[in-house]
Order: sequence, then structure tokens, then C-alpha cells
Amino acid sequence: LAAIHAAGSAGKSLPESPRILMPPASREVVAGTEVTFAVTAAGTEPLAYAWTFQGTPLPDATNATLVFPAVRAENAGTYAVVVADSAGRSITSDPATLIVHEPPVIVRQPESARVMVQGSVTFSVEASGPASETLSYQWFRNGVGIAGAVSPTLILNNVALAAAGTYTVGVSTPHATVFSDPATLIVASGEFTSAEWTPAGIQLFVSGE
Repeated sequence: LAAIHAAGSAGKSLPESPRILMPPASREVVAGTEVTFAVTAAGTEPLAYAWTFQGTPLPDATNATLVFPAVRAENAGTYAVVVADSAGRSITSDPATLIVHEPPVIVRQPESARVMVQGSVTFSVEASGPASETLSYQWFRNGVGIAGAVSPTLILNNVALAAAGTYTVGVSTPHATVFSDPATLIVASGEFTSAEWTPAGIQLFVSGE
């Protein structure tokens, strides 16, 4: 009592009610991404935390952070956290919304091919994605984008030796891109010179690659 009297107008400090200094922030990510929600709070320690999803408490979500190592579509929704002190006083944060986008899926990969010089070859890919999102395509040769190659099918006509290499395609939605497995194109040159009948069959003679 003497100490309180001596403190004068400062008086005795009262327990501080919990308050939110920084609420969790909304996120918009692609499925499989690691997501962390965090809250910064102040008040009389110790503070307790309880996260909710769509208004329902989440089991074992009792830290200042809520971590999803790899979010899935079913994790999309609204999250909030209740911060309480030992006296039972509490405050609930503003909600944070998690939006999860599904990436496209490659259903059929492009296949490797072998073609003669000046021949033709076709690479194709089949992919699927969310019904509400349009898929776009970009083909690459040895990791470099091919100008104008923006459809599921890549047709090469009058193929030159320089066209040999590794071909891939990126399939995109407005939110994510996936890449196909590589397909190898082998371009060969050769010239038929002659043929001979042999006891084992026909023997062909070809010069070149």
C-alpha cells in the first residue's frame, strides 16, 4: 500500500488485456505451396492462441503461427486466431482468407522422335486444368522458347539437322505453370546408294548418318 501511495498518479499497473498488433494476412497460392499464417499480439503474459478454420477450432493449432507444409484445395477458406490471457480475457483477430489454385496436370507427355533431314515431325501434349481457367502453352528447344509455338501441338516441317535437341512444353494457367518431360528429336541424313540380293535377304547400302 505504501508503494502504491508513493507512486502517486502512476498508481498500480493493471493487467493488460490482449490486443492484436498484426493480424494474419490473407494468401493466394498454388496447391502444394507452404503457407504460414502468423499473428503478433500483446498483453499480460502468458498468452494462449487458438486458431479457427471457418469458425471451427483447429486441433493442436495453439501457437502464434499456423503452418501448412503443402496446402491442398480443401485447406482453402477463412482462418482467424483467438488470443487469450490467464484471466480469461480474449480477442479474436480479423479473418484471413486462403485461396488455393490447382495447377494444370499433364495427362500425356510428348514422345521422342527420329526423323530424316527435310522430313516432318509432330510433338504433342495433353493436359487438363481447372474448368474455370484457360490453359496456355509454350514449347522450348534446349530450354529456349520457340517463337509462335503456343498450342498443344508442335509441327516441324522440312526439318534441318540443327533442329535436333530436347523439346519440352510449359502448360500454364493464370496462376501456375508445369513442364512436360523432355522429348528428344534425332535428325538423321543419309543417301541410298544400292541394294544387293544375298542368301540372307536384301542388303541395303546407305551413306550418311
